[in-house]
Amino acid sequence: MSGAEARKEAGSPITAQMGAAPGDLIHVGQAPDSAPHITITEFTRDEYREEECVLDESLHKLARCCAAAMQSEAVSWIDVHGIHDPAVIAMIGDAVGLHPLTGEDIMNALQRPKVEDFADYRFLAVKMARALPPPEDRDEPIPAAQIELQHISIVVTERVVISFQERATGAFDPVREHIRTARGQVRQRGADYLAYALLDAVVDQYFAATDAVSERIEAIEEDLAEHPDEGILGEIHAVKRDLIHLRRAVWPLREVSLNLQSGPATMVATSTRAYLRDIHDHTVQVIELVDTMRELIGGVRDYYMTVMSNRMNSVMKVLTVVGTIFLPLTFIVGVYGMNLAMPEVRLPWAYPAVWGVMVAIAAGLLIMFRKKRWL
Repeated sequence: MSGAEARKEAGSPITAQMGAAPGDLIHVGQAPDSAPHITITEFTRDEYREEECVLDESLHKLARCCAAAMQSEAVSWIDVHGIHDPAVIAMIGDAVGLHPLTGEDIMNALQRPKVEDFADYRFLAVKMARALPPPEDRDEPIPAAQIELQHISIVVTERVVISFQERATGAFDPVREHIRTARGQVRQRGADYLAYALLDAVVDQYFAATDAVSERIEAIEEDLAEHPDEGILGEIHAVKRDLIHLRRAVWPLREVSLNLQSGPATMVATSTRAYLRDIHDHTVQVIELVDTMRELIGGVRDYYMTVMSNRMNSVMKVLTVVGTIFLPLTFIVGVYGMNLAMPEVRLPWAYPAVWGVMVAIAAGLLIMFRKKRWL
């Protein structure tokens, strides 16, 4: 698939939403093959309940589940996999009371990371990075991109957290396992801490992605030292593109983490703000890692160009030496190619003497090149 086809398939907010009214639910991005899947989790310090909501012919059951979660005294987490169905997003928005522009941002997979405060909830839009597995066969071509970015939206109310993912990746499984087993502090705190835990899981994925990119850079350096070839340049450019996408996704996350700390006290408890500061520190660390790797891959590219230039210079040097040696020999052979009487017609020893002169010339040139260290 070419770059233009990929962009056309992914959609563009300029073309897909052109002419639409503000708040219209139009999906921008790649739609998965499966239908949306919703998991509703309710928990207190002592109790835990989890329910899978599979979409059937109607959305009434899902609407009742969301409405019950909003009225429950427990902390509820509604995890939605799939943002491509406008009916599902509209139903959840009506049940929870989301602003129409929030639903529009949820369905726009190209939305820039941000934080918005509304009367009854906070809306977070972030990007989650995931490293794609490398090809098993080292001889297979390296994909154009090995870092996948997924649009994540999180809605935080006083008692309910709603997360929207483009597709299931398992990034939030550790948080769900902590809730099931009552590990950590998730069951002991409110919805603001649950939102922090989800955001922390997103930031952890960035560390995993940067580790994968770092391993690719090391592999490129090893290949460059052992057997440099033109294919390495394609891998270098693929890594540079991944780093550009990573930095574009993680840089606004720093602003998001700062804005979360300054939220209203009704939305963010004082005890949770310290954890949000930790999110900010981790975000800055990821940005520094990405910037460092961009410098590393730039140095690797310069090293590649130097190696290829030196190889070309070596080849040209050998060819120049060979041409220089054969130049006087070609002159002598050219003289003998004229239709004139040659000395060996009258002197039998003249022919081997000419050969001796040519060998002496070639040996003398080689000795001179050695002394001048041109070879």
